[in-house]
Amino acid sequence: MNKTPVYSPPRSLFVVIGIIIVVGGVLRLLATAPTWIHYDENYYLNLGVNFIENGELTYRMWRMPADTNIIAGSSSGYGVLVLTVWQQIFGVSLVSGRLLMALLGLLTAGGMYFVASTWWNSRAAGIAALVFGIVSTSPFFSYVMRVDALGILAYSGFLMVHIIAVKRDSPSWHFATGIAAVLTLEFHVLGLIYLGAVTVYYLADYAHTLVREKRIIFNAPVVYYGIGGIIASVIYAVIHILPDPGAYFVISTECFQCGGSSLGKELSRWNRFLIFRGLEVPVLLLVVIASAVRREREDWHFLAIFFGWIVVNALVGPPPFTHYTYHIWPLLALGVGGFVAHGFQRDGALRQWRVSTGLTFALVMLAVNYGFHLLGVQPFELRSDTEYADYTEGIAYIQQNIPTNTVIMSDVLLFHPLSDYTEFMSYRNGYEYGAGREGLPIIDYWREQSPLVILDNDWRNDDPDLDQYMTEVGFELVAPNTWVATELLDEAN
Repeated sequence: MNKTPVYSPPRSLFVVIGIIIVVGGVLRLLATAPTWIHYDENYYLNLGVNFIENGELTYRMWRMPADTNIIAGSSSGYGVLVLTVWQQIFGVSLVSGRLLMALLGLLTAGGMYFVASTWWNSRAAGIAALVFGIVSTSPFFSYVMRVDALGILAYSGFLMVHIIAVKRDSPSWHFATGIAAVLTLEFHVLGLIYLGAVTVYYLADYAHTLVREKRIIFNAPVVYYGIGGIIASVIYAVIHILPDPGAYFVISTECFQCGGSSLGKELSRWNRFLIFRGLEVPVLLLVVIASAVRREREDWHFLAIFFGWIVVNALVGPPPFTHYTYHIWPLLALGVGGFVAHGFQRDGALRQWRVSTGLTFALVMLAVNYGFHLLGVQPFELRSDTEYADYTEGIAYIQQNIPTNTVIMSDVLLFHPLSDYTEFMSYRNGYEYGAGREGLPIIDYWREQSPLVILDNDWRNDDPDLDQYMTEVGFELVAPNTWVATELLDEAN
C-alpha cells in the first residue's frame, strides 16, 4: 500500500502567505478608524486624561479616592501603564489607542508562531497559528481600546515560557512559568483563567506521574511551578490586594453581570460567542476533535489546558460579553497550528489539502471581518455609532459656550465627544466604587462635586435624587437633553 507523499510546500506558497499576512495587517490598521465606539473605550480615554492631568491610574469620571488600589477596571495591575504612557506620548484619542492595540494584536500573532512551532514541533504549525492570529475575527477586532490586547499578548508570552519549560523539563523554567502565570494579572484580570488552565495541566500531569510511580514525588514540575506561582502571588497580593482588599475586589463582585457562575451565564456566554464569532466556532470544534483523535502527548497537553480554560472561566464567571470570551483566541490559534501540521492522524504529516483549505478559509475570514468594518456591524455587544443623535445640539452648545474646566455629568458614552472636559463625571456609574464605598449618599456626592452641566436622557423624571439636586442648584434647558446651571449662564452673560 502506497503512502501519500509528504507535502513539500513550493516557494510560491510562502509568497501567498506573506501577502495574506501583510494585507491582513494593513486591513486591521484601516479598520481602527473611529467610525464607531465600544462603550468601554470611553473609560480608557478618561483613564488617559486622568493619568496625564493627575498622574492617577483610575477613571477620573468615577472620582476615585487618591489612595485607592483600584486600577482601571479589568486591568488589575500596572500593565495598563503601557496604554497610558502611549497616550501621554501620542495623545488621548481613539485613533492612537486603537493603533496601539492593533499593533499589540499583530505582535501577539507573531508570538503565537513561536508558541505553536515549539508546541507541535512544526514550522507549519507556527505559520498556521500566525495566519489565524492575523485574519480571524477575535484577533482582527482586538484593536478595541480596552486592555484585552495587552492581556492576550501577556497570555501568549506565558504560554511560550510554559512550553519551553515542558520541552526542556527544566525546574528553573517551570519555576519561571509560575511567576509568568501571575504576571499576566498585571495586564488583565482574566490572566487568572490562563493561570488556572495551566495549573489544571500541571495537576493532571502530576496525577499521571503518581499513578505510574505509585509514590509521592517532590522533584516534579508542579512543585517548581507552584513555588514560583506562590512567591509571585504573595508579591502581587502585597502590592495590589492587601492595601485595600475591599477596593481590589469591588469591581469584580459588583459590576454589571460580574461575580458568580451559573449554567445560565455560561449558556449566554457561548450563545453570544456563536453569534459574534460564528466563523470561529467550527474552528474550535475541529481542532478539539482533531486533538482528541490524535491523542499524542502534545494533544493531551493542549486539551488539558483548553478544557481547563473552559472550566476555570465558568468558575470565575466573568460577564458573558464576547469581549471577555474572545480571550481564548491564543488557544484557538494553537489548536489550528496542530491541525494544519498533523491533521487527524498520529504523527500525521503536512498535507496539501489542509494547507489549501486553510488558506481558503483564511481569505474568507479576512474578507468577512473587513466586510463587518465596511458595513459598520462590528461583532461586539456595547457598540454604538459616534453620531450621538440625541445629543448633537447639546454637545455643540457645550463645545461653543462652556469652559473646559466645568464639571459635566452625563452617560459614560458621551465622554468621547466631550473628552476636552477633564472634569467630566459619569451619572451614577462608578459611584459605588468611590463615594458609595465610603457611605456618602449620592445627592451629597453630587453636592460635593457640583456638576453644572447635565446631559439628561429623562433621568430627572425617574430619579428623585437627581431632581432634588437640579432643583436646589437651578438648571435651565438650553438644548435637547442639555441642562446648564443658572449660575453658569449668569456668569456667561
